[in-house]
Formats: sequence, C-alpha cells, structure tokens
Amino acid sequence: MVGSLKKLLLILLLFITPFSSLLPRIIGTVTVSPPAIARKAQPFSPFEQSLPSTEGGVLWESIHELSGDITTPPVVAYLTSAEDEQVVFLGTEVGLALIAVSTGEISWFHNTPGAVLSITVVSDLTGDSVNEVFLTHDSQLFNNTELLSGLDGSLLWSFRPTQNCWVDGLGYTSQETKSWSSLVLDDISSDGQPDFLITSYNAAFALEGSTGKLLWSYFASDDLWSSALLDDIDNDGFSDVALGSQDGYLFALSARDGSLLWQVLATQPESTVIDLVGTMWFDRSVFNVLTIPDVSSDGKQDLLITNENGYCIIYDAMNGESLSRVKVYSRTGEVPPESYYGSQDFYNVVAYPLSSSSYPGAILTVGRSSVTFGNSSFTLLTLDGDELSIEWTSTSLPSADIRGYAAFEAEDLTGNYTKLITPTGTENENNIREIEVRSLENNSIVAIWEIPVFCSSFSENFNFMENSFTYPFRGNYALLVDDFNGTSSPEVLIYLTNAGLFALDGDTGEELWRQTLVQKVSMEAFTDVNKDGTIDLLRKKLFYPESFQQDYYLYSELAVLSGTTGELLWNFSLPIKELAQIGGGFSDYIFTEDLTGDNVSDLWVVAQEGDEIEGLLDNASKIYLLDGTTGAVVWEKFATDPSFVYSKEQLRITSVATIHDQNGDNVTDLLVACERSIVYCMSGLTGEPLWNLSREVPSFFPNYRSFIPWASTIINAGNILGNETEDFIFIGDDSKVRMVDSDNFSTVFWEWSLSDYWVNYRSYLFQRDITENVSCLVFTANRPESSHSIILNLTSGEPLLIAEGDLTQQIYKLFVVDFNYDGFKDHILFKPYKTAGLDAGIYIIDSVTGSLLSYYSLHKPQYDTNTWIFEQFFRAGVTDFFDVIDDMDNDAIPELILGYSIGRYNEDEENQGMVIEIISPGTFKAEMIKRFEIVKEEIDQFSRPPLYIAPFVKNLGDISGDGLSDILVTLMDYNYDFVSSIVSLDPNLEKDEEDFSLLWKQLELPIFDALDPTKLTGLLNSKLVCTDYFGRVIPVDNAFEVVINSFEVIKKATGNYLISWETTADSVISEVFLNGLLVAITTESEYQLFLGNEAYNISIVVIDPYGIKAYTQLFYKVDHFNSLFVVWIIIGVVLVSYFGLKIIFKVKKKEDLTQFGPEINLPR
Repeated sequence: MVGSLKKLLLILLLFITPFSSLLPRIIGTVTVSPPAIARKAQPFSPFEQSLPSTEGGVLWESIHELSGDITTPPVVAYLTSAEDEQVVFLGTEVGLALIAVSTGEISWFHNTPGAVLSITVVSDLTGDSVNEVFLTHDSQLFNNTELLSGLDGSLLWSFRPTQNCWVDGLGYTSQETKSWSSLVLDDISSDGQPDFLITSYNAAFALEGSTGKLLWSYFASDDLWSSALLDDIDNDGFSDVALGSQDGYLFALSARDGSLLWQVLATQPESTVIDLVGTMWFDRSVFNVLTIPDVSSDGKQDLLITNENGYCIIYDAMNGESLSRVKVYSRTGEVPPESYYGSQDFYNVVAYPLSSSSYPGAILTVGRSSVTFGNSSFTLLTLDGDELSIEWTSTSLPSADIRGYAAFEAEDLTGNYTKLITPTGTENENNIREIEVRSLENNSIVAIWEIPVFCSSFSENFNFMENSFTYPFRGNYALLVDDFNGTSSPEVLIYLTNAGLFALDGDTGEELWRQTLVQKVSMEAFTDVNKDGTIDLLRKKLFYPESFQQDYYLYSELAVLSGTTGELLWNFSLPIKELAQIGGGFSDYIFTEDLTGDNVSDLWVVAQEGDEIEGLLDNASKIYLLDGTTGAVVWEKFATDPSFVYSKEQLRITSVATIHDQNGDNVTDLLVACERSIVYCMSGLTGEPLWNLSREVPSFFPNYRSFIPWASTIINAGNILGNETEDFIFIGDDSKVRMVDSDNFSTVFWEWSLSDYWVNYRSYLFQRDITENVSCLVFTANRPESSHSIILNLTSGEPLLIAEGDLTQQIYKLFVVDFNYDGFKDHILFKPYKTAGLDAGIYIIDSVTGSLLSYYSLHKPQYDTNTWIFEQFFRAGVTDFFDVIDDMDNDAIPELILGYSIGRYNEDEENQGMVIEIISPGTFKAEMIKRFEIVKEEIDQFSRPPLYIAPFVKNLGDISGDGLSDILVTLMDYNYDFVSSIVSLDPNLEKDEEDFSLLWKQLELPIFDALDPTKLTGLLNSKLVCTDYFGRVIPVDNAFEVVINSFEVIKKATGNYLISWETTADSVISEVFLNGLLVAITTESEYQLFLGNEAYNISIVVIDPYGIKAYTQLFYKVDHFNSLFVVWIIIGVVLVSYFGLKIIFKVKKKEDLTQFGPEINLPR
C-alpha cells in the first residue's frame, strides 16, 4: 500500500510538473508605451561660461556666478607647488568652484550630482604643475568620490563606495552610500603617488591615488563623520588614520592595511523620557577629529575631538588614552532624540586651533543647535601642557550660522592684540550684514565691518518641514588669505550663507571684491542678439528689499544668455555702492526699438533711489539706455538737469512710462514721474529733457508745460478712449486714480477714489487686451483696519470688483479666456486662503460686468489644508497656482487645471499622493471632471492629512508632439521634496483613471518659472526653458529618452525574463520599477526579472549625471493559455487516468482477495 501511494505521489508530481512552467508569468499580449521622458533637475552650473551638454538631459548649462549654498567648509590653498597663486575652493549643493583669491574670478566650476561634503587639495599628479583636488559628495546614484584636475576641473577618476543597505522594494542590496570625509594618505600602494581615504556610511575606504582602485576597507558599527591623518604610530613607515563615529567611538587605523590599532568610547549616550515609551538612550557622535602638536611627550601628534555632548577632549594618539577634557557648550531646552547628519537638531561643536602670541595653543570652539533657538556659543580654550582650560565663554550671540573664524596679530593704540574675525552676519534694516571684529584677549568688540548684501534667499523659504535636511557645515566662515592689497596685514574672505563670498581688507574691512549667489531669477524671451537663428534670453536676478513680497522686487542684475549655448552675452549691474543707493536693484526696464543701428532692440533701465538715502542732490535715480547687443551703457541721465531743481525729491524717480514721439525724431520718448508730483519728458534717443509737468515750480520753470497736482505712478494705457493720442493712468499721491489725455495732460476723462482709503501706488497690476482694445487696472486700497483690491475698467473708470485683501494676498489673471461666449476674455481671481468676506478658491469674473461666472472651492473636507504655506510661496514671488487648458468635457468652455500633494504630520503616517485636477467652470459651482494621479494617493485611515496646493502649474501647449496638452506642475513627494513633472493629459481618460504613461518628463527640483514655448525659436523651439531655486537656467532636451529594445523569456520554467533598453545619453543610471515598486538600480542596460502569474507594469527610468530622468513603460498581462499549456494538460490527464486506474484496480483486487479468498485448511 505504501509503495502504491508513493507511485501515486510520483504521478501527481509528474502531473504538476507541466503546470510549474505556468506558475511564472505567461505572456499573452505585450504593450510598449511610447517613449516617455522624465527629468530630475539637479546640477547646472553657475558662472560666466557655458558648456555644451553631451549627456542628453539639457541642451546646455549656463554657468554664471555661484550657484547653491555651501555644504562643506571652504578651503584656501595654493594652486601650484610654487605657492605663487592662492585660490579658494567652494563646495556647494550643486558643485565645486575654484575662485582666484586676488581677483574673485571663478576659474572653473565642476558640476556634481550631489552636494559636496569634503574637499582635499593634493599635490600635482598629472605633471601640469597644478595641484589637484579630491572631493566627495552625497550622490547615491553616481560615483560620489572624484579626483579633479586643478587646472580645469576635469575628472581624472571617480569611485563608487557600496555597501549592503536597506532599500524599500529591494531589501538589503549592494548600494552606493554617501561619502562624508576625505584625506590624502602616504603612498601606501608604492606607485609613486599619494593615495586617498574616504569615509562613507560606516566604512573607510583606502583608494589608489593614480587610478581610484580600492586598496582596503574598514567597517565600523555606525556612520564615520570625520577623519584625521596621524603620525606613523605603528612604525610601519606610513602615517596612520583617526576616525570618529556617530555612536561615539574614536578609532585609530593603520593606513597601510586598515587594521584597527585602538578604539575608545569618546562620547557617552544620553537619555530622555518619551511618552508611552519610557526612558530611551541615544548615541551621541564624535563630530570633529583634529590633530594637535604633541602634548603627551611621545614625539607624535595627538588628537583633539569635539563630541555631541558638548566636550572638547584631548587623546594620546599612540594609545587612545584620554588626557584632558572640558565642557564647552551645554544644550538648552529638551534633550532631542537621536540626531543624524542633516537633521536640524544635529548637535555639533566645531573646534579651531588659532595662532596667537598671547595664547599659544589656543583653540576656539563654537556650538550650535536648533534647540538653542538659533544662538551660538563661543569658548576660548588654552593648552598648558596636556591640560585644557577655559579662558572665556561668550554665549547667546545673535547668530546660528558661524562655522569658521579667522585670527591674526594686529596692533591698535593700546598695543598688539589678536584680531578675531567673527562672521556673525547679523542683518540690519538696510540689507547690511555685520561682521564683528573682536580682541581674542578679552573678547571685546573692536570694530563692526558692514557688508551690503542684495540677495534674496529663495531656497530657505521652502525648508519648512520637520524632516528638512540641513548640512552641518553650512554657515558663515571667515578665512585668512595672503595680502594682495598692498598692506601689511592679511586679507579676509567672508562667506555668508545665502549671500556669497566677500573679500575684505584685513585692516579696514573695506570690500575688495565679491561673488554673490545666484538665487531667485526670472527669464524672458528677448531677441536673436547674436544672429544665430535662436532667440536669446533676458535673465533677471531678483532682489526683494522687504523680505519676500511677491508684488515688489528689484532687478539687481540684467543679463542676456545665448539661446543656443547658454553663453553669457552681456550683463549689466552697478558697483556695490551705487547699488546700495538704489536699494539693491533697478526698479524697471523697458524694451525699445533699435536706437543704436545694429538691428537689435535696446533697453531703457530705471534706477530708483530709496527714500532713506540722504545727501542733497547726490542722486542715484537715473535712466540708462543699454545697447541690446553688448549691454553697454549708451547714456545715463537724471530725469532733468539737476541745476534746475532745488530739492533732491524732485529728481527721485517713482515711475517711468513711454510716450509717442515728442520731438520729431521718430523715436518713442519717456515720461518720468518723480516725487513732489513732477513729471519730466525725456528724449528716448538722447535722454535730453524735453518738457515737464509740475505743481511746485513756477511757470518759468524750464520747459514748463502744465500744472498737474498728482503724479506718483504713470501708466501708458494705449489709445483706449478712441482719440488720436495715448491715454495715461495716473495713480496719485492724493489716493485718486485718473485717466488723462496726453494731448495736454489737463483733460481728465475720469477719476476714481474710495472714501477713507489710501491707494498704494507701488502695488498694482495693469494689463491690456490688444485684440479687443480694453484694459484693466488692479491695485490695492488700504485703510488701517482693512485692505481691498480693486479692478477698474479703464474705459469707464468704474470698478468691476472690490475684493477683500490686497495684491499680496491673492492673485489676479486678467483677460485669460472667454468663459461665457460674450466675445471678451474674462478674469480669474485666485484666493489661496479664506478671509472674513471671501472663501478660498478660484473665482471667474466677467470682464464686462464684473459679475461672478463660476467658483471652485479649494476646501476638501477630508484633508487639512495648510493655508500658511501659501505665504511662503507668495513671499518667494510664486503666482502660477493654476492655469487654463482646452475644453475636455465638450461644453466649448476651457477648463482650469491645478494640482495638490498629500502630506503627513509625522513620520509614522503613510499618506502620500501627487494629483492633478481638471475643473470645469461651465456652471456657477465649478466641478472637478477629471483627476490624474502622478503618485497614487494613499491615505492613512487614522489621519486627516495635510493638503498642499501645487505652487506652480503651467500649460506648455503640445511640446511633446503627441497631440496632447503638456502641463508642467510642481508638487511635493512623500519626503517633502519638490518634483516638477510634465504631464501629457489625455482627454479620453475617465475621471480618477490612473495612467502613469501620462508623465512625459520630470525634474526633481522645484520649478516656479518657465518661458512660453511658443515664443521660442531655433534650438529652443517648443522646448521647456525654466529656472530653479538655485537660479539656474534649465533648457530641457526633448530628445533625451529611453526605449525598451526587447523583452524576452530566458527560461519559462523558472519565470526568468530579460528586459533590455537603450538611451540617448551616456553615463546613466537605470532604475527598474515593477508595478510602481523599485526592484533594481543598475549601471547596465538590461535586467533579469522573475515574474509570477499576474499583470505587470514595468517602468524603466534612466537618470543622467545632471539628475535628469527619462523613462518608458511596458504593460503586459496573461490573456489566455498557450498551446504548450494545453499539451501538458492532455499529457497530464492521460498519465493520471492510466496510472491512477491501474493502481486503483490493483488495490481493489487485493482488498477482494483478503475478504473473499478461498478457504484455507488450518491444522487442527
């Protein structure tokens, strides 16, 4: 019986065998989606040069000034072994810059896929007499350890540190890890060149200097933040290495082979009580590891460390014995939980050995933590033998950002002292950053140096989430460099976070040069300046003088970039002192016809002096005419001859408008309004005064024309009243708005005012619909208890709408599209948050009657709408929260489009989602008719998740060439990182239908400004040209794509399939997704999949070295069984039937013989 059952089991296995090949996926139909492209925008460079893109993500990268804030301490070094040229290396969020110390010019900029975390200069390795530079950065896709040529920043070799790491969807796999620090070692490989060491995650890797080949590795129990080069403590002929870890250990390793020489616990864990959990213990890290002169009298350098407990400790480098310790900083507030590199509460103390005749062996420390409410604490330590002692401590200084000092010997009336440069960077009311100069001996303030800074920190406004990343070494630095100004003292370099690098005279603090950060910029299509067939771009560097206020900003620089190469064709700014006089930037610019005879449009630029500037007739308010080809100043003029006026206010410009030719030279002229209600007319060609309007001067005033008792803001409204000349709007300092005939400026067609309100003449929006010859003006009217925005019909002077809230609280789009078939384009009001009289939502307003046509509420009851975030976007000048697309519901009315992200309050929640909504305004209460999920919405059942409206939505038209509208939308992902996606919307998809093939491109950086592709020509025709919050111009290459070449079965019996692909870019990283889950990260262009019996969506994502993504998808499913399956079923049935019946017969036969067998004669 047992044997028969074995046979039956065998037969069953034989029967199952045919089916085993079907347990994996059997393909019935395969559908390959059209190639899709996505982009991860990262590093595009910053200074005055451009590089052609050879790797496919961007058409070109424009390098102009510094881009990205620093993420590692600056390094001052000599460029050559002759030590005849000093340079400074700045590592930023997007690359490494080499700057000449004597001139401030950027020699080269090396783009990196991640933020630079360490910089090490090494002697010449290539024979060009120029020292090289070794760096690490935090990319986890592309090789994050690089050796660069010091001559031009070109890559010599790179290394990819890998370890087994947990990745969602992949589990524990070999992945690249962030590299924290770097060192130059002795020649341990004996090839005649020094070698290198890096720390990455919890490992140290020794690399061969000539090739980057791995020599040895050492693995610790936690992250290794810092490293230092020791003397040879194991007597093998090579200098050794000290390392500090996150879990508080200090190590010494043999540089020759990485063996452990000694290890000590240098930082004690800390405890805190957590509700519902109890007492928890957290590791505290060793942060700084430095070598100091021998204090243990063994002939070897010793070690100084700082730790997260606030201690400075000296260790004997030979054996790890603790020699002295002192607490230099005490945390205030609650003890935070375990911190990590980049968390805002990453508690760290940095130590700086100083040179001082008063204090030999002096060490200055600074402690900083967000728990201390942004204050810094300084402590001066001295060494007496091997004993550390505190000389003085200064706490609660008004800075959270000091990361480095400079000190040198100086002399004053009282004698010699050590001058300590403390880059507090405190900002006063006039955009001045203060640098404290102190005496090291008594910590007294000797002087205050002032640096005018006209930069608006754009990225800082979006670092608002609890898990936002902060680089521990980001901050203010003071660095000593050799004297290049002809004085006896060294000069000082000051780096101020979110501002830039400034060179100051070491004696006086006078500024010698500056390299400021490029941050908030906007772009405009200009003209084909260099006649190469592609339109060139006007790039405007913005400065917000009153923090961030979206309706008031200045242009600190104007520049023209080649649309073909990104090359800087010209730029225009003013010397820093003149820039300070006009408040940090130009108030306006106006395109004019070609006035210089080179067939290129020129520009008038307006410099408007600030009200707080004093000094009689020392006036900075001017009009400049710039040559559009070169940017050269053709002329610069005051509004009139200064000798004609008796007060400075009569020359202080408030606004400028064009006017038709007034002097018969066939050139448009200018009206210039100044304070005291004076209006001057200037020749547009020469800048010479033609005539004026005034209320204060007598009739014999030169070129006097007529009396106008109001003139603060002048707007040329065009000929909208039907007469023969232009009509002008005057927003007066008497809080009235008037329409005036330009024939004699005495005919007032209408005037408007609102009782008890004063009109903000600086806050307005004017727009004209040329096709219908109608215009509208939106402005703010205020009174102490309230503000309102008013839309005026400029033909009648009657208000169309009076809405609660000023222009900084809502967004108006005028003359958008015709929503009600009356032949006139209507207006849209976007109200981001509710006020007393107006709910949050989108309002469509009839441009003829001012009546409300349709309304869509932003409120969603299942979410908690974070209205406060809108202020962050507004203050950064973001206004494109929605856009309009063609009709998608067949009612002949265009639709609205907006997006939103789903957030989470804490790390425990699983909320996520990136959604686009199509809104139909065909009824009074607009309705959502379609909804597309870029990231599928998932809501924690116990959560009421926060809702974040997309801060940027723009209809780009059909730039992908697929016949669909392409929408650029900026949203936040699960980790609160901004992602900008281009989505091709298919109107045939049903509401809530999810189709990931809609995503065409993606940029993993926030994009808040993009040019209209229809206005671009040549190489840029139908391309996306946008800017990010690092101030970089990004022209995305449509041709960058990835295509699946094949999908084939390798071995059906194991469910093993091979997918291969190709891309137009070189040096890419590929990611493979299966049903939205990451299953592989690879440098290859093929991958083996093991698939079961279900439907699949395979996505191939290719990322180029700039971080740009391109992707495509393959959908497939089992539709039917194949012929092989049928054959195996038949064979299985036959086998089971034959052998099964045979066994059953045999079993039954045996049972019958037992029960009914013949009688047997048994012995009696």
